[in-house]
Amino acid sequence: MEELFDAAKTFEMYERAGRRIAIITNSGGPGVLATDKAELLGFAKLNEKTGEHLENSVDNPIANAD
Repeated sequence: MEELFDAAKTFEMYERAGRRIAIITNSGGPGVLATDKAELLGFAKLNEKTGEHLENSVDNPIANAD
């Protein structure tokens, strides 16, 4: 876990990294917390094509939430 935070800090300081992120976790709880924080910080914006793909995915719980 410590190495993961070190890697995140490294990317944070890399100016060419931009504002793209990926959330990788070993369980749902930390993923939800990270996603909520990313949304508050303005990171959690999917482009239209990606959003449509996720909504149409049979295996994605987001698509099946309704």
